[in-house]
Amino acid sequence: MDISKSTPLLLLDFDSTLTIASTLDPLLRLPTEIYKARPPAPFCNIQPPATAAQLSAAYKSSIKDYESSDLFRMNDRKDRTKEIVHQDNLRPIEAASFERGKQAFAAAGVTRADVHFAASKALSTGEVVFRKGWKRLLAKALAKEGRIAVISANWSKFWIESLINVAVQREGLVDAAGMVVLEGKRSVRKFELDVWANEVIDEDVQGDMGEASLRDGVGRSNDGDHLDAERIQVKGSATSIGDPPYHASGDQRSESDEWEDSESNSTSLSISSSSNYNIFVAGDKTPAWLAIEEKLAKTLPPATSISDLVGSPFRSIYIGDSITDFDILLSVDEGVMMRDEGKLKGEQLALKQLFARLGFSDAPVGEFGSNARHARLWWAKDFDEVVDSGIFGV
Repeated sequence: MDISKSTPLLLLDFDSTLTIASTLDPLLRLPTEIYKARPPAPFCNIQPPATAAQLSAAYKSSIKDYESSDLFRMNDRKDRTKEIVHQDNLRPIEAASFERGKQAFAAAGVTRADVHFAASKALSTGEVVFRKGWKRLLAKALAKEGRIAVISANWSKFWIESLINVAVQREGLVDAAGMVVLEGKRSVRKFELDVWANEVIDEDVQGDMGEASLRDGVGRSNDGDHLDAERIQVKGSATSIGDPPYHASGDQRSESDEWEDSESNSTSLSISSSSNYNIFVAGDKTPAWLAIEEKLAKTLPPATSISDLVGSPFRSIYIGDSITDFDILLSVDEGVMMRDEGKLKGEQLALKQLFARLGFSDAPVGEFGSNARHARLWWAKDFDEVVDSGIFGV
């Protein structure tokens, strides 16, 4: 395949890949924050939702029990199939944890409006930060007429959508009309991105922006500014959001600034989500990729030659950082692992050790063009290295 002429399909994990760290903390705190800000009437007899600490402790306890069982035997997992089976054994634990999360969000009455404002605040305060070079990465894929999708085990696809919407608008990758901006010039292409993830929020529960208030000002500013529910428009699985506040270095924005921007800008971006598709373990991500390919192939121009009809119309590039990504990293055309500078730890270290145990080698993505043996896997510390490697072609 001539990569300079191929259509890239850029696939991204979210937490600790597109972002520099997990984004679950502010999301897990949301049920307790909303419950305190909008307590139910006394006669409702609704118990407080599980706290972030309780949700985390329950999950860690289940994992600890599993790791002490015979199912965990790492030395028996020397091939790809056995590792997939091992991770499938974790599915009940992941599913139970997710269900506890859904119950907490339902008990607190968390709405999509609440999630959106929490995402905006997390970016504005710097609690959530996108990885260096992320804008260049998306722009490169878009400039090559590529398609982009996120496949994540995160608990909320709407949380991911909100964070991305806020970021691309704030950083100028998308204009007020939702059109892609490349090298300062408005293109004729709408910004489109697919998100495949879990969802703890009932899709029918939009919420009114005025009701999305927290005591720290999220949802309603001190001077009483108010947004209508129409600012978040949901039709089926397509989400359109207008609220650009985003944290950048040296950019300290007040809550009133955020509300002023929100009132004056109702951008319609095309970020669509899978419906009723859970991503819990590694075995879920590869089927999701294949489904995304099938869906997005319909958005390409008709084939003009016999060769165009053979195989996939895309050259798929997946970027991830954890053991949940291991199978899809081996399945796509190019798999890239994110590795932070310094001593590896956590999921990044676990992923490296997993591939070593299975016998797969890797190389720095900067060697992409010159590596004669063409490594099966690549690694990079940021997205600038990915873009500069030539992995997208000329």
